[in-house]
Amino acid sequence: MKRSYSNFTVFYVDNIYELKHNLLRCKHFDAQKTGINIWHKIEQIFQSFNLSFSKTPITTDQGANMIKALSLTDEARFPCLAHHLHQSYEQLLILLREHGE
Repeated sequence: MKRSYSNFTVFYVDNIYELKHNLLRCKHFDAQKTGINIWHKIEQIFQSFNLSFSKTPITTDQGANMIKALSLTDEARFPCLAHHLHQSYEQLLILLREHGE
């Protein structure tokens, strides 16, 4: 049985200009992973931590459901560079295997 989880991590720069990060929530996500359900979860998390959408940019993977979730609002969505690099690497490996290298 596959279980899905949503996690919400915040990155920020503190008063002495050091990059910090904290996991705010990691919770079982039992609803269908549709854009609207994900957007509702994001709204709940923002409300529970008293975060402002206008002051908090959101970074996600390139999943169609994540893109849809953030397209339901005017909030900015920034693609995750690490996910892009991982996908590029996977595609490179596929091409290398196909060409016997």
